[in-house]
Amino acid sequence: ATSYRVYTSRHGFAYDEGVDTAGKTSITLKNQQAGEVLFIRVVATNEGGESLPSPTVAVGIAKPGQAATLLLVGGYDRFDEQLNVLSDYSKFTQVHRLFVEQMNDGTLLAHYGRALQGKNLAFDSAWHDALGAELKLVDYRSVLWAADKGISADRGLSDAAATALGAAAAQGTGIIVSGGNVARGLAASGEADAKTLLETHLTSAVTSSSEEKKEIVPGGLPNLPLAAPGWQPFGAGEIDVLDAKSPGNVIASYASGGGAGVLNKGEDRCSMLFGFPLASIADDDRRSQAIATAAQVCPLDGGAQSDGPMGGDGSGPKDAGPDGPAQGDGSCGEKDCDCGCGCHVSTPGSGEGLSLLLLLALLAWRRRARK
Repeated sequence: ATSYRVYTSRHGFAYDEGVDTAGKTSITLKNQQAGEVLFIRVVATNEGGESLPSPTVAVGIAKPGQAATLLLVGGYDRFDEQLNVLSDYSKFTQVHRLFVEQMNDGTLLAHYGRALQGKNLAFDSAWHDALGAELKLVDYRSVLWAADKGISADRGLSDAAATALGAAAAQGTGIIVSGGNVARGLAASGEADAKTLLETHLTSAVTSSSEEKKEIVPGGLPNLPLAAPGWQPFGAGEIDVLDAKSPGNVIASYASGGGAGVLNKGEDRCSMLFGFPLASIADDDRRSQAIATAAQVCPLDGGAQSDGPMGGDGSGPKDAGPDGPAQGDGSCGEKDCDCGCGCHVSTPGSGEGLSLLLLLALLAWRRRARK
């Protein structure tokens, strides 16, 4: 690549003409409207044209003097043969359709960003492999981790992600995790941090899994819109059936039995685990309401921006400096590029512009084939 082009959108599914970075791996997008949600994706460019776009990230633009309280993390960037859509022509054979939009089109965080539009939330966004010393979960009052179908067919979270989420929860950050194979992966990991995250922080146990599309019945969480007749997740693949461990409570169940969601909430803690991808809710309005409700349950005060200065009411990451959360230099080391890097969008506390860090291996995410 000789340069990069940054495309922005106000709704996450149609983009502008883009801005060229002149070969740089970071860019600041100025003159953004406070309180709005901006969606961003990146392509690499050279004399041959443009690469496929990166996964979408979304950011809720902070008001002047504020910084983001919530971090959205995209945990689903796999693009492997197990996601392939098969069409069964019984007289002939099964056809591998390779419909990208039905496998992984990179728009996962667009659904979450759209759900948070108009909710008065300032939030940042990143993909899971962008986390590290420069971007820490503990710098936020809450983290919503969208694992969806996970990093592989049998793992919703990596061991490193489980460790980071557990450490953040132990320090008071609210964590919300959604994905069809998160609980199973944690239970099978064998790592102590994975067990601690599942049982102590998420207060959950996995009882079974299913590929059935099941109606979900709410219980214990107001405004969770899962009771509409015929509501079903679509395209979720295999989903986890959960049970709650004390002091947690089941907040949603599958109509045919077993828990679909668990909440662990107290004076100094708040965590939620959904055994299915929230983004798989078929109805747009119900999907948005479910995501927004979950995002505002943790942290304990709902996490909405205040109209006043930063303080205990909720307008910035814990222990953040005057310019908001730490930002890296946007580089991707050679050894990191096999497994992919991430894209981190951060809302600066001053409200003067968006700082976008482009980690270059992200642009090749669809070219990775994992057997």
